[in-house]
Amino acid sequence: MRNFEYIRWIGRTYTNIEEAAKYFYFTASGFETTFKGTMVKATFKSSKYDIPDKMAYLVALIDTDDPFAKENRTYAIDEAKKEIVIANLENRKHTIKFLKRSEASDSSLALLSIETDGRFIMCDETGDFKMQFIAASSSTGYGNLGNLSTAKSTGNSDGLKGFAYLTSYMLGAEVDIFAASGWGVTRGWNTGGRISETENIPEAYDYIAITDQNTIDRVIGKWDHFHYTPDVVVVNLGTNDFNSCGYENMTEEEKEKMETVFVTRYADFIHKLADLFPKAHVIVAYGLMGDAAILEAPTARAVALANTRIGFERAYLFLMEAAGSNGNQFGSDYHPNVGTGINVARSLAFFISRLSGRKIINEIK
Repeated sequence: MRNFEYIRWIGRTYTNIEEAAKYFYFTASGFETTFKGTMVKATFKSSKYDIPDKMAYLVALIDTDDPFAKENRTYAIDEAKKEIVIANLENRKHTIKFLKRSEASDSSLALLSIETDGRFIMCDETGDFKMQFIAASSSTGYGNLGNLSTAKSTGNSDGLKGFAYLTSYMLGAEVDIFAASGWGVTRGWNTGGRISETENIPEAYDYIAITDQNTIDRVIGKWDHFHYTPDVVVVNLGTNDFNSCGYENMTEEEKEKMETVFVTRYADFIHKLADLFPKAHVIVAYGLMGDAAILEAPTARAVALANTRIGFERAYLFLMEAAGSNGNQFGSDYHPNVGTGINVARSLAFFISRLSGRKIINEIK
């Protein structure tokens, strides 16, 4: 597993030498391997394997990146060590991606070993177009297989059918998703609606992982951003900043103060992303949770302020279709369902195509 010629890791990872385990954390993270043979067997370990609503879910994409392909196989990691065997394949070259469809704050997941009855082949080069999504719950597929009568669980949350993964699939792009449900720019449900200098997305972004206790993992340390250089960064934050603090019940003075802090820190983060990735387009999306009326003005102010600091337009606003609209039902807790995720992915992929010149390669059927 230390030989990167035969395993290509996807997303933020950490090698735990004592456990002889390779951890991958966020939605759509995991690894890809190529082999010639009829069988591949992999052994995984996970936390919270005995908690049905929290156990990790893993998807094997077999010779495809299409999350709706019938060849795909989904596994609940419901044992401390789970052996997954994919057998009876045609004896030829195969490429399999094992991707985590649940999120970091629910449970951890790590690869312990992998073998085949044939031989492993050197991995192909990474793609020529890379995307990164920085967001909260909706890009993790939060409850998108559920409805308003079902509470969110890892069983009814499929991040590979959320707008973030689907957008990257349409553009034939590599994808990195950095997201945590309930988190915001300045505060969120994870902080009880109070401003936090230490537990927010801009702060967490510099670290490798968020733990299954829903905190920044400072023990394993910081992430080197130059491991992954995106061509497009999509940021979708703000919902939790406003809905966790009772914004609508604030006085006008309290609202103004709250918005000022949000705008300043969001602009700081957008500016930071532009500095980290000077060739990337930065798209700042909002409205997916039906909160465009509240978020539009402060989000636009943050983008304008960031562009002023940058010196030219590098960040772009993008209004997303709202959950529960255009004939689609809500997922759990008023989140978007798969249908809304598909609609948003189509419109966002088209927007990115016009902005970057990248052609749409795959359609969602």
